[in-house]
Amino acid sequence: MNKIYVSALIFALFASVSFAASPYFFKGYVHVNGSLAPNGTIVEIFLNGTNSVLGSSVVGEGTLGGTPQGWYTVGFEGNSENIVSFRVDNLTPISANGTNVTAQTLGSGVIHDNFNLSVNKSSQGSSCLYAIGCSSGFCVDSYCCNSACGGASEDCNVAGSLGTCTSTASSSSSSSSGGGGGSSTPSTTETLTVASVNAGAAATFTTTNAASLGVETIQFTSSVSATNVQVTVKEVKETAITTTGAISLASSDGAVYKYLEITKTGLQTSQMSSVKVNFKVPKSWLSSNNIDKNTVALNRYNNGWAKLATTIRSEDATYVYY
Repeated sequence: MNKIYVSALIFALFASVSFAASPYFFKGYVHVNGSLAPNGTIVEIFLNGTNSVLGSSVVGEGTLGGTPQGWYTVGFEGNSENIVSFRVDNLTPISANGTNVTAQTLGSGVIHDNFNLSVNKSSQGSSCLYAIGCSSGFCVDSYCCNSACGGASEDCNVAGSLGTCTSTASSSSSSSSGGGGGSSTPSTTETLTVASVNAGAAATFTTTNAASLGVETIQFTSSVSATNVQVTVKEVKETAITTTGAISLASSDGAVYKYLEITKTGLQTSQMSSVKVNFKVPKSWLSSNNIDKNTVALNRYNNGWAKLATTIRSEDATYVYY
């Protein structure tokens, strides 16, 4: 009887080992527009058919001296028979320069050398995630744009002129709903860019126009390394809110100081965690609307408004800081 138990235990141990995830490595050259990829090019490996990133690397980042231009190495854990696919600057690989374009089924071999990849940068007006994936070098409002488009009341996703920075000042105004931010004036937009974000590290975006936007900083932790990450904060009217990127700075009784829309390029929402927004509200607005400072909170729109955990950081003679 003891032999039976021992045999069962050994079988269970070997069974658990056989199904454990194993380390895999893909290495090779990356070509962009027919040339070896510049430093900053992002290579990502996904579980095929999903947006689940298994591993990523940035060409030229953290490599040893003597590493040739355009060389990448991505390591990750996976299981045999997993099917993985590849993207370069969020672009699907093409067949060129003897490169690989098909999804790969993981097998017993854990190191894949000379697994080369090629992509062509997207043209103006194409959808994008990373600025480095656009031929223009600008990814704004999720489109390859002709410029950084960072001015007030400028968008790159205007119907009929996708990819061209277009002024929307004539149709934009700040909201005064529920005792809101003031009279009808052109809305405020600010695009913030961080040159590089390291996996596992906190990234902080600091606005230069907090007096108009209300938002001072946006901070989050990225699960992947990325370059040219952009965050755009735009003041909008309540009637313009249609996306889950919308937030409001409002009191619990319904008085709204600001409606804002926050969009990003260079990272996916699934790659961001521990998001924190620091904002401020004028004491003059609180006083004129008879609002208790302790009732103000950040709210997020997702088919309805949801109040987020909000605390007071400090205050001075002019503002309360949250």
